[in-house]
Amino acid sequence: MARWVLRFVLLATAVGLFTLSVAATVAGDVGVAVFTVVGVAIVGAVIWRMGWSKVRGASREWTASSKPVDRGQAVGDRSDIHSTLESLDAQVAEVLEQTVALDSTIRRVQSSVRSESQRNQERIEQSERKVVQRLRAHHRQLLEAEEESSSRRDDSDALRSVRQRIARQMTQSSRDTVRQVEALLRLSDVIKHPRAPLPSTGGFAIDAGALLHLVHVVSSIKPKRILELGSGTSTIWLGYLCEELGSDLISVDHDEYYLEKTRADVERHGLSGSVDLRLAPLQAVEVAGDDFRWYSLSAFEDVGKIDLLIVDGPPESTGDDARYPAVPLLSRVLSECAVVVLDDAHRDAEQRTLKRWAAEGPYRHVDAAVSRLGVLAKGETL
Repeated sequence: MARWVLRFVLLATAVGLFTLSVAATVAGDVGVAVFTVVGVAIVGAVIWRMGWSKVRGASREWTASSKPVDRGQAVGDRSDIHSTLESLDAQVAEVLEQTVALDSTIRRVQSSVRSESQRNQERIEQSERKVVQRLRAHHRQLLEAEEESSSRRDDSDALRSVRQRIARQMTQSSRDTVRQVEALLRLSDVIKHPRAPLPSTGGFAIDAGALLHLVHVVSSIKPKRILELGSGTSTIWLGYLCEELGSDLISVDHDEYYLEKTRADVERHGLSGSVDLRLAPLQAVEVAGDDFRWYSLSAFEDVGKIDLLIVDGPPESTGDDARYPAVPLLSRVLSECAVVVLDDAHRDAEQRTLKRWAAEGPYRHVDAAVSRLGVLAKGETL
């Protein structure tokens, strides 16, 4: 009976201590768990030693107090005792092994807890970095949206300005078109029976408004001789007027190709008797201390006195104030009542040229802002 009581006590103690160790581990109290495991080992060892002593004392008492038995029965009892002790030793060894395994498990759990804590900290830091990055990206997006909104406002202002400018240009273009149509209708009465289709106006050629203005000047002063610098559309219209008035027209051009085109138109309209076409290549000249590229002076040696000088060349691409030399170089052939007409007077260079001519000679501005022609006259000619 003592053998079974001792076995029960040892097992109950071991199980109690093991349960306490497991509970401490689950609760996360590693210190308590380790302390409990050590306690299991110590208590198991003490109980084992106590149990062994008691078993030995009980064996001696039982031997002394019992009735004599035969040797075979005694040997059997000793064998049972030794078996019990061996079983206890095995159980204690098993408890010790479980204690060591439990201590290893606790260490692994502790290490796992540390690793998991470190991983959680890294996750938190990573999440914080992502949040910061997202906030910065959102801030950049807000700044870009604000810049885009400001740019759109600027674009809207620019677009409004462009629309207003286009509207003004369209209005001006419409008015110019109306004026050109009106001028063409009035020009249709000037040459009632042209002998060939009249050349087009506008573009690089003289426009209808300027041509009507030129026809008015010719009709008003009735010049005996006209000198034209730069041939083209105006040459044909002037040829018809000179034919009607009995006047002469000398038209000079520096470009042989355009001069021949004009010559073909003159012949087509049968105006060769009224129009004298001359080629005058550009050459270097000096006027008032400035260098220019202007018509060869040999083309003007026999022109006689000129009552109307029409300046429509050289092109502005040949140099600054390219048309200025006309009046200074031809002043000797201009009559006392000569009128000077400058085409493209709306341009800055031609405006400067008109002002210089007026300042340097006995000329005054007439018919200002009637067309793109600038008109200067001596005395009361116009």
